[in-house]
Amino acid sequence: MSNYYRYIIKGSDLNRFNSVSSIDFATSSYGEVLKQDYPLTSSINIEFYPNSLNAVTSQYDTDNRIRLKTLEPLFKKYRKYSEVFEYSSSYVDFNIADVCLVSIPSVFYGDSLSKGSIELSIFHNGLLIGKAQDILRNGEIIQTTGSTPLSNSRKVVGVVLYDEGLIALFDNTQLDSYQEYFYSKTYSTVTPDYPRWINWGISANLRTGSVLQTSYDIEFDGVHRIPQITMLAHAPKGELNYSSNYTFVAQNTSSINLSTGSTYYYEKETQEIKNITKNIYTTPTASFHKETYISSIYIYDEEKNVIGVAKLSKPVRKTEEREFTFKLKLDL
Repeated sequence: MSNYYRYIIKGSDLNRFNSVSSIDFATSSYGEVLKQDYPLTSSINIEFYPNSLNAVTSQYDTDNRIRLKTLEPLFKKYRKYSEVFEYSSSYVDFNIADVCLVSIPSVFYGDSLSKGSIELSIFHNGLLIGKAQDILRNGEIIQTTGSTPLSNSRKVVGVVLYDEGLIALFDNTQLDSYQEYFYSKTYSTVTPDYPRWINWGISANLRTGSVLQTSYDIEFDGVHRIPQITMLAHAPKGELNYSSNYTFVAQNTSSINLSTGSTYYYEKETQEIKNITKNIYTTPTASFHKETYISSIYIYDEEKNVIGVAKLSKPVRKTEEREFTFKLKLDL
C-alpha cells in the first residue's frame, strides 16, 4: 500500500472497490476502512519563465520566478564545468531572461542523466529544424543542427543539471520562418511567435489548437548506480583435483570399491580414478594425471551455509599444474 490511496468505510450501503474481493469484503467489519492505491504516474514537466520586457513572451500566463531562483545554488555547483552556469553574467542572466525549464522525474533516469546522451529536437510538420546536444559532456546544450539561420550551429542554447534532471533553455534565436501561438494559455488574443529553443515543448501546457505545426522530441540515458561486492575464488596449483562426482571414478570399479554400512561410508584405497587425460593417439592411453572440471563456485556464510552459487558458462579444465582465480561480482 502506497502513501496515496482512496478509501471507503464499510457501511450498510455495502459499497466496495472492484479490487476488493467479495470474500474480503464479507469478512471485514462494519466501520473498517477499505483502501485502494492510486495509480502513480510521472511525466516530464515544462515550465516557461518569460522576460517581462519581451512584448511577445510576457503574454504567457505563468507564475513568478521563485522556483527558478531557488536553483541558483545548483547552478553554482556546476560552475566548475562551464561559465554558462553563472546565474547572472554577460552571457545570460537567469534573473530576467526567457527560460524554458524542463524537469525530468528521477524515475526516468535513476541517479543522474548520462553525460553526452541528451538530445533535444524541434520539428516543423515532421521536418527537423533544430537539434541540440550536450556533446562536450560539460552541461552545455549546444545546437548541432539548425535550418535557419545556419550560422547558429554549435551555439550554446541551454544547460543541463545532470544529477537533478533539469534542463534550462534560454536561446531565443529564430529556427524557422513560420509562426504559432506558443505563449497562449488563455483564450485571449495573443501575438504569435517563431519557433525558438525557449519555447521547446511549451505546447504541452497550452490549450488545444494553439500549436499545431511544431513537435518536439527528447532522448537521454540514465545512470543507475548499483552497489556491488567483489569476491575472488582461488584454485591453487596441486589442489581441487579431486571430485565426489560419481563420474570421477571408473565405472567398472565404483560399486566394487565402495563400502557402506549403518555407521560408515568409505572408498577403498584401491579405488580407480577415471583417466580423462587427453591424448592425440588412440593407443596407448596417456599417462594418468589428476584432472577435474570446475563448473560451479559455491558461496558460504560464516555458518558454512550455502548462500549463493556462481555457475560458469563453460567448465574450466583444472590440472595439478594449473591455477585459476575467479572474480565474482554480486549486486547488493
